[in-house]
Amino acid sequence: MKKFLKNNYLVIIIFIICIFLGYFYLFGEFKSTYLNSDDINNAFEMMCQSDEMKTSKECQDYFINGPYEDAERDVLFIFYYLLDSSPLRILSFTMSFLISLVSLKKISTIFNNGQTKLYLTREKYSVFIKKTLLNSLKYIFLFPIIFIILYLGCLWLGKGNFDVSYLIDSSASMIPYQYASLGPWFIVLFTYSLIINVIIYILLGLISLRIVNNYYVSIIISYILFLVMAISGEIFGELIFYECFNIDIHNYLNFIGIFEFSDIPNYYLYTGIRILIIFILTGIIYLLYRNKEKLINYTEKKWEILK
Repeated sequence: MKKFLKNNYLVIIIFIICIFLGYFYLFGEFKSTYLNSDDINNAFEMMCQSDEMKTSKECQDYFINGPYEDAERDVLFIFYYLLDSSPLRILSFTMSFLISLVSLKKISTIFNNGQTKLYLTREKYSVFIKKTLLNSLKYIFLFPIIFIILYLGCLWLGKGNFDVSYLIDSSASMIPYQYASLGPWFIVLFTYSLIINVIIYILLGLISLRIVNNYYVSIIISYILFLVMAISGEIFGELIFYECFNIDIHNYLNFIGIFEFSDIPNYYLYTGIRILIIFILTGIIYLLYRNKEKLINYTEKKWEILK
């Protein structure tokens, strides 16, 4: 048990923090603001006392219909607010960094402690590389599992209601009707999209670790590579495809707003672009890791630069 905690403490910390922040928001701020009738009515009482707000549509509806009873919201409306308004919204910017933090830990230890030669005396180089890379790829399920657990909280608060009319009327453009109409199956689409993006983050981390043989510096480089990819997506989407060819694929190349599905009518194109990037990054990793002697020489010094 101690060994497991020692080897996975970063994963456990990230997991606990995300679950805590998510459920704290859902059963605290969200429930108070959107579900608890007492808080809603108190807010209207205060807001509608002012002369400026008395004539507003919201206050007129409140005066006519009287105090609100406990509100019911559909599951995807709650999930939308979890993604858009809770502290977890910052993950769209930081998930790449966190994935590199956990996925590079063990492989970096092997590279920096001179263990590479020791491993290669007991197994073939191809087997060693496959095991090493797969050890990093096992973290593709960290954030999908986190969001599935949080989704269960949304399911509880929403009482299994998937009538998305309120979600659509509220102009929650992050989840347009095309995807919201999937109801309970939306989480499958969301999870699949999340896994694809996480794979990209892991591959960027593996590339960065082969650029500089230092755990902390490689994490920073990995995040820089992610930002370069995101900025390149903006440039290609806005300046090249739209300005030159009048083709609007800006949101298909949005690598930061990974929780958004607005203006993405073709989900296959959206995921296809990312799968193509995965193949390109996999090819780069093959070129970087294919030479046994170069990798051994590279790992013999902690601050070795790509060679």
